[in-house]
Amino acid sequence: MLVDESAYADAELTAMRNLAAALFRLENSRGPETVREVMAALSAWLADPAQAELRRSFCIAFENIPGEYPSMAWSRTMETVKVSGKGQILLPKMIREACSIRPGAEFVIAIVGDEIHLKPAQPPIIATSVAAGRGLLADPKRKPLDDAEIRRRIAARLQAQDAATKSAE
Repeated sequence: MLVDESAYADAELTAMRNLAAALFRLENSRGPETVREVMAALSAWLADPAQAELRRSFCIAFENIPGEYPSMAWSRTMETVKVSGKGQILLPKMIREACSIRPGAEFVIAIVGDEIHLKPAQPPIIATSVAAGRGLLADPKRKPLDDAEIRRRIAARLQAQDAATKSAE
């Protein structure tokens, strides 16, 4: 289904409290102030506990977008935990899975204002596929090799390895 977002007036979209309306408003934003306004409205709507899953998805999607949105107090998830007699807390399973936290992971802990921040000491290694890495090391200025050149280079490398093996004997 295709929807023409320009067919809706901003005032009409502002009154709607749904994801499509917010995305249309973001698409049609004319400046940073409008974006902040839309993000604040979206943040208020997603603060509803019934929108927890959608809020997590938006936090993941928007966390790497540059810019400051001070009216937003988004969090992928909020959980209440208790501190044990030894000063320990248990990270909820949902958070451990979402952040790929494994037993033995080390964290940096800091007090920032009136908040306690935990940050992995080393970023997690996230499982991915070979296809996801395709082109990662590609140099756009490099001319692609044809099959004959690839065969020639492989043969040259094999000959060099063979020569090195024979000289080591």
